[in-house]
Amino acid sequence: MLRSGRNSPIPACLVLSSSDLAVDPQRPHMHEARVRSALRNDSGVASPGPLRIFEEFWIPRTRQRADLVVLNGKMVAFEIKTAADSLRRLPKQVSGYSSIFDLCTLVADERHLEVADQIVPDWWGLWLIDDSHEIPQFSEVRASTPNSRPDPEVLVRLLWRDEAYRVASELGCEPGESACRSTLWQQILSETDTAALAELVRAALHRRDPEAARIESRSARRLQEDLRSA
Repeated sequence: MLRSGRNSPIPACLVLSSSDLAVDPQRPHMHEARVRSALRNDSGVASPGPLRIFEEFWIPRTRQRADLVVLNGKMVAFEIKTAADSLRRLPKQVSGYSSIFDLCTLVADERHLEVADQIVPDWWGLWLIDDSHEIPQFSEVRASTPNSRPDPEVLVRLLWRDEAYRVASELGCEPGESACRSTLWQQILSETDTAALAELVRAALHRRDPEAARIESRSARRLQEDLRSA
């Protein structure tokens, strides 16, 4: 059975069996890109108002990338697990996602739901992938609720150096023109609480131009494609 409580911690010593980790050979496997495309256009994701969608969104201090992030007043993250995926990386992904996002949802094939529910915290949402249609559809098993403990030390690292300089200046920190990112981040942390920091980061992401990235990355390329198709 899936948990119904809202405050259960992530199990500290959860052991995944080989059947939990393996791909199901008896089921046709949807390519993740197909699921992601359907998810981008789902009414539960798309909404009116200023909206930006990022794919493979980098999470600082980790090697994790969020499959899909929707920015519309909140930072909402979706992690996709098709039947072709395993849950091997999910515990680390949960830790990374939970450090910065306001709301998180696991979008999973039916074969993963019961075990995944023991890995993700109760504030995470759970959506079921219905692959019986030409275009994948989704049903909500559990709604997400707000993240009560984002990590400001990770969140502030979403700001590029120029963004951090602008934010620090707006906060009255009077940063030096040659101030490095780490100095700027610490100045911002000293002048904001977590809620205010999250709002500043969201505003910076809304303004961000991926063409300005010094080093081309997968996330920057994805964002460029997103902007061209908007």
